[in-house]
Amino acid sequence: MKTLKSYYLKHIENKFVKKKITLLDGTLLKCPPLEHIYRLQTQNQKNHESEILSELGEYTSFPRTKVLELLNQIDENVETCFSNKYDKNAPEKFYREFQFYYFHLAKTDLRFRHYYVRLNILLTLAHHFKLRSVADFGAGIGRECTATASKGFDTTHIDLPGPLRDFAQWRYKRRNLTVQCQSPEEFKKDNTQFDLIMSFDVLEHMVNPLETLPMWDKKLKPGGLIITYPDFHNDGTALHLDYDKDIIQKFHDFFDSNNYKKLFDRKMCYVFRKPLAH
Repeated sequence: MKTLKSYYLKHIENKFVKKKITLLDGTLLKCPPLEHIYRLQTQNQKNHESEILSELGEYTSFPRTKVLELLNQIDENVETCFSNKYDKNAPEKFYREFQFYYFHLAKTDLRFRHYYVRLNILLTLAHHFKLRSVADFGAGIGRECTATASKGFDTTHIDLPGPLRDFAQWRYKRRNLTVQCQSPEEFKKDNTQFDLIMSFDVLEHMVNPLETLPMWDKKLKPGGLIITYPDFHNDGTALHLDYDKDIIQKFHDFFDSNNYKKLFDRKMCYVFRKPLAH
């Protein structure tokens, strides 16, 4: 009964409640109800979960029973495959090759509500600061890019080529969304700068994650935002690499030393603003 009540209250909150966020400088912003953010992911189905399941079936031509079976097994398959067949010092090979990694990301997408809470924060901030161009570094199955492109932002998806990015591109095409896709190397070499760079749950999968930060800085326009969350506290999954204990301090030190202003640091979401004169 308690679980049912909790689910009902969360459903009502998602549908009707406009959450408020307070930036560290005291600015108060209103976010739309979370249901609006979930709705950006739906196209042909009545809700976000049905849409994901439908897409997985349509893309793979698997029946619903096979899709559900794979979703149930995918976490164990990912852990076993990565641990036994791939070098943790070169993890990008796994992300390029593992055929059904997009099932793993789809499952986490369905499991974790906080993904959509911070996507709501991201869209609210992009609107508040009147940003137009966004890049998602480590864009996965395209959750954030789908939302920003649906809202009319100039959107670039950055991730390694392979089955995962193929699935994301199929999702964009299915929705008639214009999203440019680049590899990390292409992103690095391109001279284009962006108003906003986002990257969620990505850096902890990289061997030298802090080396990415100067590249983000170079690619960000003055006054632009970096919205990110690196989960450096290894939670037991083999996919999250091991780092020195001071890595999170070094992460924040980079932004401090480059005079970024921290605007927000809650809800598994860090927001940094680049100085206008940099």
